[in-house]
Amino acid sequence: MKRGFSMLKHSRWLIVSIFALALPTPSSSNDGRGIDYKEAGNYDVAQSHLSPLSFKSFYIDRYSSKYSSLDSSSILKYSATLSDTDPTPRNYVLVIPFPWKSTQAFLTPNKGERYELPRLDYRYDSYSISDQDLPAHIELWLDPGGYPTPRINPQIYSQDAWIVSANQDNLIEGIGFGIIAIMIIYNLGMYLSFRHGYFLYYCTYAISLLAVLIHSAGYVYFIHPLIMLASGGSGIFLLFMVGDLLLDSNHRKLRRAQWLLILVSCLAIIGNVFHLIAVSSLVLSVSSCVGFAIFTSLYRLRQGEKVAIHLLAGWLVLAVSIGLSMMVNYESLAVLAWSPFIGIVLETCIFSFAMSIKARQTELSALAAKNHSYQQLQKVFYPHQIQQMEQGNQLESTMPCGTGKAIALSFDAVASSEIDPSLAFRFFRELFSQFNDRISQGYRADPLQASAHRVKEMGDGFLCTVNFPFLAPDQSAGGPEKEAILLAKDMIKIFQRCRQRFSLEGISFCTAGLAKGDVLSFFPSSEPVDYDLFGEALILATRYEEFAMKLGKSRHLSADILAVQSEVFEALPSQSIDLEKIDLNELGFQVRNDPNAKTCYILVDHGESPEASNAAS
Repeated sequence: MKRGFSMLKHSRWLIVSIFALALPTPSSSNDGRGIDYKEAGNYDVAQSHLSPLSFKSFYIDRYSSKYSSLDSSSILKYSATLSDTDPTPRNYVLVIPFPWKSTQAFLTPNKGERYELPRLDYRYDSYSISDQDLPAHIELWLDPGGYPTPRINPQIYSQDAWIVSANQDNLIEGIGFGIIAIMIIYNLGMYLSFRHGYFLYYCTYAISLLAVLIHSAGYVYFIHPLIMLASGGSGIFLLFMVGDLLLDSNHRKLRRAQWLLILVSCLAIIGNVFHLIAVSSLVLSVSSCVGFAIFTSLYRLRQGEKVAIHLLAGWLVLAVSIGLSMMVNYESLAVLAWSPFIGIVLETCIFSFAMSIKARQTELSALAAKNHSYQQLQKVFYPHQIQQMEQGNQLESTMPCGTGKAIALSFDAVASSEIDPSLAFRFFRELFSQFNDRISQGYRADPLQASAHRVKEMGDGFLCTVNFPFLAPDQSAGGPEKEAILLAKDMIKIFQRCRQRFSLEGISFCTAGLAKGDVLSFFPSSEPVDYDLFGEALILATRYEEFAMKLGKSRHLSADILAVQSEVFEALPSQSIDLEKIDLNELGFQVRNDPNAKTCYILVDHGESPEASNAAS
């Protein structure tokens, strides 16, 4: 019995789901009063306790409402003769399952006067019929409110069956409306959190669809312009949603087609609101919007857009549900009458999932871009600088600015011009990369500490400072100086290994200079903002590196040479590193910018054998 109720009563969801708002076109005759008329037939209401009894015939009065109190120029009239062959006392309920603007029902018993049936408090227009007045002739006058209506026939239930059916309908529709409302609230919250436009477009699309469903279910009556806006607006908001989800600046033709359809849909809505064009134009515009959305989803799916799968899944579920509902004429499958309504609810849920997946993809893409940017920034900034900038600090506050004592190391490759340019690029790229790895050893953010700080790379040269701005790992007496000399020796070993790897033995050698003095660190006031240092230590380090090169030439040394300022070496605890002492006066040398220097210390490294070098690597 309940399957029969669903089969007949809820066919409206099929109509709503495809927006089939079309005028009925009955075959008719004329009764001489200006009314197209077709005789209805006879119905036995005793059958309604098994399944609802549905009227099949009607006629339309398009000329006058004088036969009814309804105030409209287009009245839909149902007429039938009712009888009751069941001797069991039973009351009946007449239900008109569509949101008519207003209705009236009149009963003319065979033995009695014509009277208006009492109305029941129900979301649809419903009337109570007493079996004591049957047999009788019944008339229904229906005002569609100014817009065309689908062919939905009035139905008669036994009162007990009507109560069961009404409770079932309220439960299923309430759950469905609640799910859609939850999806709207959820996506509104997502929009407020992420500010992605497709969340807002989804909300407007779902609200329009929900308004049509609630109106069709009879819970709320909307006047003609509002329901036209809701129906047509659903197609427009669907286009906005699909466009924002799937299209970007690279899809200009599809964007133009989208905006053209939006313009046509707006014109169709305006034309229907003001009764300028037929309602079929609105049906066509909404259908075109859905068709464009499906085409766009298929097109983007072929291009690898994963979100398109979920949109297509939503439309597939809706299409299958509509197809299933067409089978409700078979009694055994009458339960499928609810499938269009369920399909609409599932579609909104699947679309909501698509919004969330798109947001997730956007966030993952942004995270990947952020990680990539972070990795690229690590090539320019220290980790603690990036961390502090993420916390809102200015770049200028991420490194110490001001004066300090530092030990500068200047490194240069001698005769680098003799190296083939294409080979030189790869050689110095590898060399300086290993230098940076070495000076980064012992890096800490709090306190700011590392083996050295790179000041700059200069073609075939490398300049760095020890103990400022980064503190040396060893802060004991002579610790920074020892760290500087060990760093210089390690850099020479790195140079030798790279020289062997690139087969540059005998072509290029290196010289290095170490000196101690004041430095000043700062950020420039003009862009690009790049942390820089200058001062006595840096100048002296380059001068001692020049001295090492002159010394190698004067002694005809084919070796790598390190020159260390005496102030640096003599600060070591008991001169724990073995270097050769040079008397500058005896050699007749003078270190530029260090006129008081009488001695310095050098290390002459002739390199390792290939076997030992490979083992060290």
